[in-house]
Amino acid sequence: MTKELLRAGLALALLGGLLAGGSARGEAVRPGEYLVNALDDPDENLIDYGDGIMTLREAILRANADQGASLIKFDAALQQGVIWLRRELPAITEGALEINGDANVATGSPVVPIRIMAPPASGDSGVFCLKVQSSGNAFRNIILGGSQAGGIQISGPSTTLNLIHACNLGVDPYATLTNDQMALSCGVRITGGASDNTVYGCLIANCGRAGIHIEQSDCRRNIITRNMIGSPEAGVTGNATGIHLQGSSTLVGGV
Repeated sequence: MTKELLRAGLALALLGGLLAGGSARGEAVRPGEYLVNALDDPDENLIDYGDGIMTLREAILRANADQGASLIKFDAALQQGVIWLRRELPAITEGALEINGDANVATGSPVVPIRIMAPPASGDSGVFCLKVQSSGNAFRNIILGGSQAGGIQISGPSTTLNLIHACNLGVDPYATLTNDQMALSCGVRITGGASDNTVYGCLIANCGRAGIHIEQSDCRRNIITRNMIGSPEAGVTGNATGIHLQGSSTLVGGV
């Protein structure tokens, strides 16, 4: 689906809601803001943009169609919920998007992050839980697991100034999903010339390869700081490698 068609569909759905005399549950709280209120993950061709049900997949599609900053957040009713992805999510391509997985963000503490689990692998390749191909995005308070590829991939020479903050990669803090279910090949992968990105304040464990892998010498000036790479929790597997650096001018520091 092209951006033009998606924007046209969203405009018609919004117009329908206005003509009906109100806004449907799951519509943007304000322009560019999307409240996920369902854990389902329907195929993209089955999404009804006017039904008031907002899934993570639909919210990303809407954000990619926006021409400006966007925010995806989660309804309090989804606290400690699990989104079991049926297939790979759309890559984040528009930029200036924040995904805040704290389902308790409206009321403050305690932080109650949402869990996003990768779809079953096709063969031995797997897919990433989230793929980032644009700049200026932020990902906070998200739990990612279950991918033979990895948690988050940031890729592309013009993909810069992204922030991964306070996320749990490969570890379920609620301890209701097993190590096998939560396992990742890699927590964060930065590749294809992506530069000036930051991984800050995350817990990354249970990765079969590296907790963080910065590939290729043209990935420059990325920052890894104040993370816990490897787990202090009894029974949680560490990483095969903590940080695998191939990029240049990477800053690693902070405790």
